[in-house]
Amino acid sequence: NLSGRRYTGRNAFGTRRWMGSKVDGGGPPGAVNVYDQQDDLKNINLDRLQTTITMIREYIGYATYDVELVLIDDAHMQETNQLTRGVNAPTDILSFPDFEPVEPGVLTEPEFDFPHYYTLGEMLIDVAYVMRRCEEDAQDVAASDTATETDDNNNQNQDLSHYDTLGVAPAMERVTDPEVRLHMLLVHGMLHL
Repeated sequence: NLSGRRYTGRNAFGTRRWMGSKVDGGGPPGAVNVYDQQDDLKNINLDRLQTTITMIREYIGYATYDVELVLIDDAHMQETNQLTRGVNAPTDILSFPDFEPVEPGVLTEPEFDFPHYYTLGEMLIDVAYVMRRCEEDAQDVAASDTATETDDNNNQNQDLSHYDTLGVAPAMERVTDPEVRLHMLLVHGMLHL
């Protein structure tokens, strides 16, 4: 039964826009490709990363679009960061969107109605960088917890206003498991796509 569904009028081939759009949620789901090209953290659960991306993609309303994630090492990230942003250092995640937003949360329509035009973009995560940050944050948390124990335990008056300007970093500072942090970075990266 096709009632309640609409044909966009542009697709005679049954590709992504057939019987659906970002708005009405129709059409087949896009692919989520995850590639592990690093050796720093073994046995990363790639299926879980794929599931996280799929859930985020559905939540933001672009379930019919493809997404690619590549787990890389410091050298690859540093080179990419230098080429794309002029920063000669590794970073945790870079996102490369395939579309410019019309407004926050709304992408331009693909130029042609073929499957490869329905790609949100690619994310790169430097796993070694994430591991180092987890180790550093674990040390900072341990030091902070020790200082708090010797405090007068009056945390109700603690000034937390600096967290307002730090983005996703404060939410991750107590997450010291690199694989868990990868999932948090996916939220950040997907929102940039």
